[in-house]
Amino acid sequence: MDSIWHLKTAYGTLGDLLDKTQLERVSKVSFEDKLFETWNHGRVVVIGDASHKLLPSTGAGAVNAMQDAVLLANHIYDIHPTSHRNIETALSDYKDERFNTIKDEYPVSHMSAKLIFGHDSEIHCVNWLPMSTQTKQLLKDTAYRLQANFLPQAPRRGTMETIPQQPSKRILREQEERGANKESEATAAL
Repeated sequence: MDSIWHLKTAYGTLGDLLDKTQLERVSKVSFEDKLFETWNHGRVVVIGDASHKLLPSTGAGAVNAMQDAVLLANHIYDIHPTSHRNIETALSDYKDERFNTIKDEYPVSHMSAKLIFGHDSEIHCVNWLPMSTQTKQLLKDTAYRLQANFLPQAPRRGTMETIPQQPSKRILREQEERGANKESEATAAL
Protein backbone atom coordinates (compact mmCIF):
# COMPACT_ATOMS: atom_id res chain seq x y z
CA MET A 1 0.00 0.00 0.00
CA ASP A 2 2.88 2.36 0.76
CA SER A 3 4.06 2.16 -2.85
CA ILE A 4 0.75 3.53 -4.20
CA TRP A 5 -0.27 5.89 -1.36
CA HIS A 6 1.08 8.99 -3.17
CA LEU A 7 -0.49 8.30 -6.58
CA LYS A 8 -2.71 11.11 -7.80
CA THR A 9 -6.37 10.70 -8.73
CA ALA A 10 -8.98 13.23 -9.74
CA TYR A 11 -9.98 13.41 -6.04
CA GLY A 12 -6.55 13.75 -4.40
CA THR A 13 -4.07 10.95 -3.71
CA LEU A 14 -5.02 7.31 -3.24
CA GLY A 15 -3.91 7.71 0.36
CA ASP A 16 -6.48 10.51 0.85
CA LEU A 17 -9.23 8.30 -0.56
CA LEU A 18 -8.21 5.32 1.55
CA ASP A 19 -8.08 7.43 4.71
CA LYS A 20 -11.69 8.52 4.14
CA THR A 21 -12.99 5.03 3.27
CA GLN A 22 -14.22 2.50 5.85
CA LEU A 23 -11.68 -0.33 6.07
CA GLU A 24 -14.23 -3.07 5.28
CA ARG A 25 -15.03 -1.29 1.99
CA VAL A 26 -11.42 -1.23 0.79
CA SER A 27 -10.30 -3.95 -1.60
CA LYS A 28 -7.23 -4.32 -3.73
CA VAL A 29 -7.49 -5.22 -7.40
CA SER A 30 -4.31 -5.43 -9.42
CA PHE A 31 -4.54 -4.17 -12.95
CA GLU A 32 -1.46 -4.42 -15.04
CA ASP A 33 -0.98 -3.93 -18.70
CA LYS A 34 -0.01 -7.14 -20.42
CA LEU A 35 0.35 -8.38 -23.97
CA PHE A 36 -0.12 -12.12 -24.22
CA GLU A 37 1.80 -14.03 -26.89
CA THR A 38 -0.89 -16.69 -27.41
CA TRP A 39 -4.30 -15.52 -28.61
CA ASN A 40 -5.59 -18.67 -30.24
CA HIS A 41 -5.42 -22.43 -30.02
CA GLY A 42 -7.26 -24.68 -32.44
CA ARG A 43 -10.67 -23.17 -33.06
CA VAL A 44 -10.60 -20.94 -29.95
CA VAL A 45 -9.54 -17.28 -29.97
CA VAL A 46 -9.50 -14.48 -27.41
CA ILE A 47 -9.88 -10.78 -28.13
CA GLY A 48 -9.80 -7.51 -26.19
CA ASP A 49 -8.49 -7.57 -22.63
CA ALA A 50 -8.25 -11.36 -22.72
CA SER A 51 -5.37 -11.03 -25.22
CA HIS A 52 -4.01 -7.58 -24.41
CA LYS A 53 -4.69 -5.50 -21.32
CA LEU A 54 -4.01 -1.79 -21.59
CA LEU A 55 -4.21 0.67 -18.73
CA PRO A 56 -7.74 2.08 -18.73
CA SER A 57 -6.71 5.73 -18.40
CA THR A 58 -7.00 6.50 -22.14
CA GLY A 59 -9.87 4.23 -23.22
CA ALA A 60 -7.51 2.41 -25.59
CA GLY A 61 -8.62 -0.98 -24.26
CA ALA A 62 -12.22 -0.46 -25.38
CA VAL A 63 -11.21 0.93 -28.77
CA ASN A 64 -8.83 -1.95 -29.38
CA ALA A 65 -11.44 -4.52 -28.32
CA MET A 66 -13.85 -3.12 -30.93
CA GLN A 67 -11.11 -3.15 -33.56
CA ASP A 68 -10.34 -6.76 -32.62
CA ALA A 69 -13.99 -7.70 -33.12
CA VAL A 70 -14.17 -6.09 -36.59
CA LEU A 71 -10.92 -7.64 -37.76
CA LEU A 72 -11.85 -11.06 -36.37
CA ALA A 73 -15.23 -10.86 -38.15
CA ASN A 74 -13.37 -10.06 -41.40
CA HIS A 75 -11.14 -13.11 -41.00
CA ILE A 76 -14.08 -15.36 -40.14
CA TYR A 77 -15.96 -14.07 -43.18
CA ASP A 78 -13.01 -15.06 -45.39
CA ILE A 79 -13.06 -18.72 -44.27
CA HIS A 80 -13.89 -20.86 -47.30
CA PRO A 81 -14.37 -23.72 -47.35
CA THR A 82 -15.20 -24.14 -43.70
CA SER A 83 -12.78 -26.69 -42.29
CA HIS A 84 -10.89 -27.11 -39.05
CA ARG A 85 -7.61 -26.17 -40.76
CA ASN A 86 -9.07 -23.06 -42.44
CA ILE A 87 -10.60 -21.88 -39.16
CA GLU A 88 -7.26 -22.29 -37.37
CA THR A 89 -5.51 -20.41 -40.19
CA ALA A 90 -8.04 -17.54 -40.06
CA LEU A 91 -7.66 -17.18 -36.29
CA SER A 92 -3.88 -17.26 -36.57
CA ASP A 93 -3.97 -14.66 -39.38
CA TYR A 94 -6.16 -12.43 -37.19
CA LYS A 95 -3.57 -12.55 -34.39
CA ASP A 96 -0.70 -11.94 -36.82
CA GLU A 97 -2.43 -8.90 -38.31
CA ARG A 98 -3.35 -7.34 -34.93
CA PHE A 99 -0.34 -8.15 -32.76
CA ASN A 100 2.11 -5.44 -33.88
CA THR A 101 -0.55 -2.73 -33.81
CA ILE A 102 -1.42 -3.64 -30.23
CA LYS A 103 2.26 -3.92 -29.31
CA ASP A 104 2.75 -0.31 -30.46
CA GLU A 105 0.00 0.81 -28.03
CA TYR A 106 1.89 -0.24 -24.89
CA PRO A 107 4.50 2.53 -24.72
CA VAL A 108 1.72 5.08 -25.34
CA SER A 109 -0.39 3.55 -22.56
CA HIS A 110 2.51 3.71 -20.09
CA MET A 111 3.45 7.27 -20.96
CA SER A 112 -0.16 8.45 -20.89
CA ALA A 113 -0.64 7.07 -17.40
CA LYS A 114 2.53 8.80 -16.26
CA LEU A 115 1.69 12.13 -17.85
CA ILE A 116 -2.01 12.21 -17.02
CA PHE A 117 -1.77 10.94 -13.45
CA GLY A 118 1.87 11.63 -12.56
CA HIS A 119 2.51 7.97 -11.68
CA ASP A 120 6.28 8.18 -11.82
CA SER A 121 8.88 9.33 -9.37
CA GLU A 122 10.67 11.21 -12.17
CA ILE A 123 7.57 13.07 -13.36
CA HIS A 124 6.10 15.23 -10.62
CA CYS A 125 2.67 16.86 -10.86
CA VAL A 126 2.52 16.66 -14.65
CA ASN A 127 -1.18 16.49 -15.35
CA TRP A 128 -1.26 17.95 -18.84
CA LEU A 129 -0.08 17.25 -22.35
CA PRO A 130 0.69 19.93 -24.93
CA MET A 131 -2.06 20.25 -27.55
CA SER A 132 0.44 19.41 -30.31
CA THR A 133 1.25 16.10 -28.59
CA GLN A 134 -2.43 15.31 -28.09
CA THR A 135 -3.18 16.06 -31.74
CA LYS A 136 -0.26 13.98 -32.99
CA GLN A 137 -1.36 10.99 -30.90
CA LEU A 138 -4.99 11.40 -31.95
CA LEU A 139 -3.99 11.34 -35.63
CA LYS A 140 -1.93 8.21 -35.05
CA ASP A 141 -4.69 6.49 -33.05
CA THR A 142 -7.45 7.25 -35.56
CA ALA A 143 -5.43 6.30 -38.64
CA TYR A 144 -6.24 2.63 -37.99
CA ARG A 145 -9.84 2.66 -39.18
CA LEU A 146 -11.08 -0.89 -39.62
CA GLN A 147 -14.32 -1.60 -41.43
CA ALA A 148 -16.26 -4.82 -41.91
CA ASN A 149 -15.14 -6.20 -45.28
CA PHE A 150 -18.52 -7.77 -46.00
CA LEU A 151 -20.35 -4.42 -45.83
CA PRO A 152 -20.07 -1.52 -48.29
CA GLN A 153 -17.03 0.52 -47.32
CA ALA A 154 -17.62 3.96 -45.87
CA PRO A 155 -16.22 6.70 -48.09
CA ARG A 156 -13.16 8.58 -46.94
CA ARG A 157 -14.41 12.05 -46.05
CA GLY A 158 -11.50 13.53 -44.15
CA THR A 159 -8.12 14.89 -45.01
CA MET A 160 -6.20 12.58 -42.70
CA GLU A 161 -4.35 9.60 -44.12
CA THR A 162 -5.59 6.24 -42.90
CA ILE A 163 -3.79 2.92 -42.67
CA PRO A 164 -4.99 0.76 -45.59
CA GLN A 165 -7.01 -2.28 -44.64
CA GLN A 166 -6.33 -5.72 -46.07
CA PRO A 167 -8.99 -6.55 -48.65
CA SER A 168 -11.28 -9.51 -48.11
CA LYS A 169 -9.75 -12.70 -49.53
CA ARG A 170 -13.24 -14.04 -50.16
CA ILE A 171 -14.37 -10.97 -52.11
CA LEU A 172 -11.14 -10.95 -54.16
CA ARG A 173 -11.61 -14.66 -54.92
CA GLU A 174 -15.24 -14.10 -55.98
CA GLN A 175 -14.21 -11.17 -58.22
CA GLU A 176 -11.53 -13.32 -59.87
CA GLU A 177 -14.06 -16.12 -60.45
CA ARG A 178 -16.55 -13.68 -62.01
CA GLY A 179 -13.78 -12.29 -64.25
CA ALA A 180 -12.75 -15.79 -65.31
CA ASN A 181 -16.38 -16.70 -66.04
CA LYS A 182 -16.84 -13.59 -68.21
CA GLU A 183 -13.66 -14.43 -70.12
CA SER A 184 -14.77 -18.01 -70.75
CA GLU A 185 -18.23 -16.80 -71.85
CA ALA A 186 -16.63 -14.30 -74.22
CA THR A 187 -14.35 -17.02 -75.63
CA ALA A 188 -17.28 -19.44 -76.03
CA ALA A 189 -19.28 -16.75 -77.87
CA LEU A 190 -16.53 -16.47 -80.50
